[in-house]
Amino acid sequence: MKQVITLVIITTMFAFAKNLHAQNVGIGTNNPRSKLEVNGTCRIDTIKTSITSKKVLVQDSATGNIGYIPIDSFKSSSGSGTTLPTVYYAENDSVTSTTSGTPITRITLTLQPGTYLISGWTETYNDTYNGGSNSCLVDDLGHTIGHGTPWSTFHQWGTWCISKKITITVATTYYLQWYSYDPPSSTCFVRNARIVALRCQ
Repeated sequence: MKQVITLVIITTMFAFAKNLHAQNVGIGTNNPRSKLEVNGTCRIDTIKTSITSKKVLVQDSATGNIGYIPIDSFKSSSGSGTTLPTVYYAENDSVTSTTSGTPITRITLTLQPGTYLISGWTETYNDTYNGGSNSCLVDDLGHTIGHGTPWSTFHQWGTWCISKKITITVATTYYLQWYSYDPPSSTCFVRNARIVALRCQ
């Protein structure tokens, strides 16, 4: 009798294991749609890593499927990418000068429709005690994102920076500009000009 019960248990376990192998497994759901579907919070104590390929897990908001993308795809120097989040940037580290009171464009960055956290900054200094320089970040639609004068002393570099969340519905070009606020007696210098935009959605 004991042998018969043991045989029944073994047969049942084999059939159950074979059935699991052939079907999807669900935790918290009776109708799993994949080999393994977890309806709830999942905790992973240990995950295998690779030193040759850096990838990031992402979830498709429409299907709920989990996949991966290379970490390098998060970076781009143009405004045409669609992978989120993406960083777009423009920069010019060289030093130049002006005595003009008319804004001069140092760098530009064109962004496609979306929501961004955009930042612009410069380092400037002037050659007179009473002189100074202004920096501003504007777009081709006539909007001013930020405008100001960096704090600096005579012949010392000062940093100006502005950050703002924006939403645009058409392709828009942003201009980082600078000019002397005491023309033409004051010569102003600029370096390390940058525009950086992080696409949020």
